[in-house]
Amino acid sequence: RTAHGAPCGAQRANPLSPARAPVVVMSTRTVLCIALAAVANVEAAPAELGSMLKATSAKDETEKSSKVILLEHGSANAVEEGVDGPFPLSTEGIEKCLSEWRRLQTAWPSEGLIELPYPKSAHIYVEACRKIATQPRILQEARRLIGTDDIMVATMSVLVKKSGWEHRWHTDVENTIDNLHCKDKSWTAWLPIEGSGDASTLLLVTNTHASDNFAHTLLPKQCKTCASDNQKHSIRTRGKILEKFARDEGSSSARLVALAANDGSAWMLRGATWHSSINKSDKTRVAVQMHYMPSYCAFRKDDNEKLHEPPKITATKPRPDGISNVLPAVLPTLGAASPTLTSDQYEVAQRNNWMLPDIPAPVVVQSAELISAAKTQVEEHDLVRFAQDPRRAAQLIHNLNDAGFADQPCGTRYADSRAGGADTRCKLPQVAGKTDQLRLIEYHTSKLIANKYEGEYRSHEEMLMLYVVAGTIKVSMLQSPPYEKAVYQKFLDKGDLLYLPSWLPHRFTSVEHDQSVLLSIRYVGEHSVPKPSPERLVTWEKVHKVRLDDVKQLAGSDSVVTMVEDATPMLLADSYGTEVDLTNSRADQLLLLADGQLETLNGVHLTAPATWFLPKGTEARVRDRSPGVPRLLRINLSPEPFTSVQ
Repeated sequence: RTAHGAPCGAQRANPLSPARAPVVVMSTRTVLCIALAAVANVEAAPAELGSMLKATSAKDETEKSSKVILLEHGSANAVEEGVDGPFPLSTEGIEKCLSEWRRLQTAWPSEGLIELPYPKSAHIYVEACRKIATQPRILQEARRLIGTDDIMVATMSVLVKKSGWEHRWHTDVENTIDNLHCKDKSWTAWLPIEGSGDASTLLLVTNTHASDNFAHTLLPKQCKTCASDNQKHSIRTRGKILEKFARDEGSSSARLVALAANDGSAWMLRGATWHSSINKSDKTRVAVQMHYMPSYCAFRKDDNEKLHEPPKITATKPRPDGISNVLPAVLPTLGAASPTLTSDQYEVAQRNNWMLPDIPAPVVVQSAELISAAKTQVEEHDLVRFAQDPRRAAQLIHNLNDAGFADQPCGTRYADSRAGGADTRCKLPQVAGKTDQLRLIEYHTSKLIANKYEGEYRSHEEMLMLYVVAGTIKVSMLQSPPYEKAVYQKFLDKGDLLYLPSWLPHRFTSVEHDQSVLLSIRYVGEHSVPKPSPERLVTWEKVHKVRLDDVKQLAGSDSVVTMVEDATPMLLADSYGTEVDLTNSRADQLLLLADGQLETLNGVHLTAPATWFLPKGTEARVRDRSPGVPRLLRINLSPEPFTSVQ
């Protein structure tokens, strides 16, 4: 039967069905009624679906108990059914959109981008794509279906499906991530550009958008994108199984349908709807897909398909396992006029990485200014002499939580010197000085209150490394023109160490916890730092728990070469308490004790988190006093490349 209950009419062959399957079409409308292919072997699947597959028999099919309906247009119950359309749209500029987005996939390093753009962010990086995703008709339909004018374009993907290929049954995970603030509020627009038709379209199971199950989890043994012939069971067979599962789950109106696809006309489906894609035509199909949702939703992306069910986001755990630490940019359709962006509710405004029409000009801080501001300190603090003086050498060792500094709440946000000086409860200086190889090295520990302050964007000449002592820090960086409005944002959690190109404007915000504690390390060699290309950003995650598998040497400029290595194996090479020599005869080094306890030969104790700065050649002998396995990193700094681990 058709979507409207009428029986199917005359029969004719159709490329969507196997040769042995009867296909019938209404005489008054093109509605396909495709019978299921017989199931010979059952693939591994959840118990419920496995039993359904086994129960499917040739006899059931010959009785025409299962049909795939070709849906020509949405019904009056489109919101409930989870599908509406088609809507004619403009595809003007699509060639430029596709070609420029394709070019950027390989040219991104030379374009000054920090990393390969999120694959579903064509609207962020390519203006021609952005115009298609924000044309008035599609925004009108999205706002009508979502129920609010204040929406955002979260994603835009370019989808290419070769002849004979399919994309598995799945749920678009991005639309299920923020179940705390906006469960079941997103809609997806699918706009075929070329090669679509009855044989090359989307299939979906209606009324499944509210399910707590992912379609690709229910049917785990599917090839994600491959030739249809490689699948053990046809895409329609799997669709009928999902249809029955949905009905058994409580969605009595669920039905398997194929969309009547025409180039230039978009279909809208509710974000979490179970759907798949097939191309049985002799042409390659090209389409674009956009996700729309309210601006108050927190958009995140999954971390390499690690999510197998909707994540359980809570107020105390806004980023559960399976959510990426990189925050993709989203496009608010009301721009600066959006209520979300002008709201006094700072936490709401912080949920997303907004691509805004205007960004304040960054402040450029020159090394000369920093040295001038700390002139007395730097002149007096010849760190080589400090290290050689037994009375002062211990001043280069710092336990970052000494006297409970990291645990004590910070009463006010950190204010820089131009705003009247730093609150000592929020900032604790450790080292500021120079060596024979470094014109300046300065590091300090800061405490930031969550969601209270986003400072101005700053850029400076020195290399910059960050270590998160406690809490979570969101790093925001402006990328090189013309992509400066596509802000790169990344979350750093406790134990994460970051090296970033500090000549790109950046700022830090404490999020997700009442307070975060951050160790900031800035250093520069004798030579000025030319802007390198491409810019590099490197993260070591959870170094207080996880061993570094390799040594990373970062030649970010002609000024300083940075090499980060895990020194823990040196501590564990001999028996507990044995003296270990960490002296580096070629480079300055900063020891970062992320976990455990060490004791120097002079009886000074380091209790993690702790730092010890050692100019080149300074003797560094320690004993492990950790109750468990320590975690020690060496950050080696030299004007020359390292030929091997020192």
